[in-house]
Amino acid sequence: MPLYTELPETIDEVDVIIAGGGTAGCVVAARLADADPKLSILVMEGGTNNQMPTIETPALFLSHLDPSSKTNLFYQTNKAPGAGDRKLIVATGGVLGGGSSINMLTYSRPQRSDWDSWNAPGWSADELTPYLKKHETYHGKDEKGVHGHDGPIHVSDGNYTSTRIRDEFAAAAEAMGWSNVDDLSDMDSINANERAVGVEFRPNPMFQAAGDSNKAGPLRSVKARKLVVASSGAINTPSLLERSGVGEPKVLERAGVPLVADLPGVGSGYEDHQLLGYPYLNNLSITDTLDGLVFGLMDQNEDLKKKKLEMLGWNGKEMQCKIRPTDAEVAALGPVFQTAWDREYKK
Repeated sequence: MPLYTELPETIDEVDVIIAGGGTAGCVVAARLADADPKLSILVMEGGTNNQMPTIETPALFLSHLDPSSKTNLFYQTNKAPGAGDRKLIVATGGVLGGGSSINMLTYSRPQRSDWDSWNAPGWSADELTPYLKKHETYHGKDEKGVHGHDGPIHVSDGNYTSTRIRDEFAAAAEAMGWSNVDDLSDMDSINANERAVGVEFRPNPMFQAAGDSNKAGPLRSVKARKLVVASSGAINTPSLLERSGVGEPKVLERAGVPLVADLPGVGSGYEDHQLLGYPYLNNLSITDTLDGLVFGLMDQNEDLKKKKLEMLGWNGKEMQCKIRPTDAEVAALGPVFQTAWDREYKK
């Protein structure tokens, strides 16, 4: 099957459909193509191509953060007591490559205890390590030999770092009693549903001809001869499954969706991290922070592109830490948190 960037009208059946062109979907497509070049594989992505300057140059993306950006999708939640009866905005990747393309992300493996606590055959840390190594090309020090070096996902520190911020942050943490860890992803540093046969979709409005850009195209369907892979992200994959009849029966009944498989966990337990920014008065130089780009203190054309400064490859993220509360701190948060902690996280 030739390589297409737009699905021809003449194609209405392929071997494998991958619904979602994020990191996982692209890796699955590449793996399947390598394993069997005869397969016809359709990767369906609603966002734009990720070959654009603000993605290829990480620092420029951070200086162009804009809610109207075509590289992001924004969802609004319902009011919830746990959020002070507020509606929250949840941002996700809306571009080829998914969240990994729009940066501000850190590669992070679970700890060994997280895997092993499942007590599920085939899912222990030792059993999963070969697969973790298979998908990554790790560019850091691998003294314990737990990383891969020829996989499709590249893991690195980037080509620029503000050593002053990194070193002073680490020194401050160590002064408070927190140890400095070289590799947080070494896993030991801290403690039949009914078979899917195809996908129904509407062409994305942003790619329609002039005059039709505000409405989706006609409903189309493509069948998969062998497999359908749902890889539409932490929010959209459960939604896709629920619309297909897989999930909590009461939820599907309220939505008028016929039940295919009773899986109450679908659509429940979503967890996310939020970004909080704190400004500080400091005496750092213009190359120690991204302020020069964000606030227009540096001319992007003259100062950056023509001089080809190394900081163009900087994602502005210097340090990462994982903090586990003490028993006393857990107890201070109350019995509800204590119960959840003991059940899910306590070693």
